[in-house]
Amino acid sequence: MIDIVAGKTLFVHDMTLPGMLHARPVRPPCYTAKLTDLDKATVRQLSDDGISVVRDGSFVAVASADEFAAVKAAERIAAAASWTLTSKLPTGDLYDALVSNVRLSRPVTTGGIPVDESVPPLAEPPADATVTLKWRFEKPYLMHGAIGPSAACALYDEGRLRVYTHSQGIYPLREALAEALQIAPQMVHVVFMPGAGCYGHNGADDAAFDAALIATMIPGRPVLLKWTRDDEHAWEPYGSAMVCELRGSLNSAGRIVDWSHESYGDTFIMGRPAAGRTGSPASKLLSSKFRAVPLEKTPPQPAMGPHVGIHRNLEPLYTLSNPRLVKHLVRGLPLRTSALRTLGAFANVVAIESFMDQLA
Repeated sequence: MIDIVAGKTLFVHDMTLPGMLHARPVRPPCYTAKLTDLDKATVRQLSDDGISVVRDGSFVAVASADEFAAVKAAERIAAAASWTLTSKLPTGDLYDALVSNVRLSRPVTTGGIPVDESVPPLAEPPADATVTLKWRFEKPYLMHGAIGPSAACALYDEGRLRVYTHSQGIYPLREALAEALQIAPQMVHVVFMPGAGCYGHNGADDAAFDAALIATMIPGRPVLLKWTRDDEHAWEPYGSAMVCELRGSLNSAGRIVDWSHESYGDTFIMGRPAAGRTGSPASKLLSSKFRAVPLEKTPPQPAMGPHVGIHRNLEPLYTLSNPRLVKHLVRGLPLRTSALRTLGAFANVVAIESFMDQLA
């Protein structure tokens, strides 16, 4: 901490290596955009100025020995690119979609453990219930809003790839990079460097892949890639929006005699590029879906560990008789999601405590 305050710590953003190039990605207008044309005259003019323009399908980036030249070149390429939308992002009410879209539902038992069984129907309140209330809590998408945008540095030389990154998981990232770039894992060396952190999963892994992909197209030169603030906030994985629907009943003594809590959301933990999780690790890297041969993500499956993902803290700490707890992993939602601090607990705890206030 003292070195950080004193300005002695070297962040990945500040790296300087001999022969280094500065790179910037040129992002599509949205998730579903496909690059259909790139003005050849603009590319040729930039090449004449010593600026490389690299492309793999709909992934486009620029690289230059001068960082400011790379920034201006990215702006020119963005203006020279033509995109088509393969489909439009959903524009309907988000919270209606959360409760009406196709979903995978699991009951959650004591200890916050989901079970692979049918969800029991919501029964009528018990006979001794004198008051029954319903409560719905809606939580929007949340971004990490990292203090600094993501960055990475990569060098591909003689079949070996070295990547400097502020990723939280350098070994899973190594496996994902090896798969994505068809390089043997033992030929990939991932080195942690300080950078903007987060409580969860930000753009660090994606920036590392961007840098590595560019480096393989410009071998022998270190490539320092930096996301812009716009890149970070538009393309990072968000914490999922959620809906919590609760019903509770009190008897004449004011005791809770009935409790139902259903939580709806997108995945919180299946977005990281890690082996052993749903689908190909490489497919979790942002730019993998924009390459000429894209890697489409396998839809996530419900996390079944105790208090993981959507159902974290779904089970109240209060002593309740046979509470009905249900998690719903919802399909077809508009934004890319992954881990953000507390996963589903943020919404679940606020919903539980707010509903307790209503019952009281």
